[in-house]
Amino acid sequence: PDTAFEPGQVLIAIGTESCNLGTAVANWIANTNAHPVIRQNAYRYKVISGAGRFEQVGLSWCKNAFSSLQNSLCCTCLPGGDGSHLGVGCSDPYGAGLNGDQTNPEPNWLINAHTGVFTYPPGNVAVSGAVARRCQIATTDVENTGTGTRYFGEGQYVTADDSAAGNQNNNASYREMTCASGSFTFTGTTQRQLPAIRAWAVAESGVTLTDVQVPGDGLITVGSKATNLGGGQWHYEYAVYNLNSDRNVGSFSVPVPAGVTVTNIGFHDVNYHDNDGNGSANFSGTDWVGALSGGAVSWACQTQ
Repeated sequence: PDTAFEPGQVLIAIGTESCNLGTAVANWIANTNAHPVIRQNAYRYKVISGAGRFEQVGLSWCKNAFSSLQNSLCCTCLPGGDGSHLGVGCSDPYGAGLNGDQTNPEPNWLINAHTGVFTYPPGNVAVSGAVARRCQIATTDVENTGTGTRYFGEGQYVTADDSAAGNQNNNASYREMTCASGSFTFTGTTQRQLPAIRAWAVAESGVTLTDVQVPGDGLITVGSKATNLGGGQWHYEYAVYNLNSDRNVGSFSVPVPAGVTVTNIGFHDVNYHDNDGNGSANFSGTDWVGALSGGAVSWACQTQ
């Protein structure tokens, strides 16, 4: 990854390489909406008071793909592709510099993550600052790795022809990153076709991951872990990961048995930025306040 800095933020850009594992060429047509858009995300795993926590700490706008090379990273690249179509078995790279370019990205809100359909051109949303639109991580979420804290970068492709074929659920991959003095470096290998939420179960034993395929919409994965703190106390962590549901998630609820005392209800999310939201105003960054009521702990977002 490339790293840059701004007061209160660390900015990263992650290089990606896509692979056409199908049986038909994939559209890669520039200056239309018939090409992929590429999102970059960052996540942190951290042990706090003996309990692990996995949370998203950064997101980017979506880079518009514009030309496909015909490489052979994943398998044998077959003839038939060109700059506007990724051939069968072929791969196409975008370095961190291209994925971090500020003039090319599309705001997330204009993209249907399930169908892959998006508005193009996206309009004239002003770029503010030297690092706008890149994957932004608050400095309060950045610390050196090696003491129970680990970071993971993720790249995800969204495109209409792949979605129409029902193959959109394997388009995210992750790779671990180390952090020293605010700068990030890749370590290990890319975990292809696996979203970053899968890294939680790798980093910590006892994590349960449950996939929820929304009918007629996208895939959501719910992660959970219960940690025995002793003395009759347990710590519960939940992570709700939205891979490509355009419907999104508006609330989350956990049933609580009668007689159980609930304390220290928390919440963490990542904010949209640079006017990424309807009408070029950011989606609300207000935290979901958790509360115990009616035999459940529940969180809900503001009405968008």
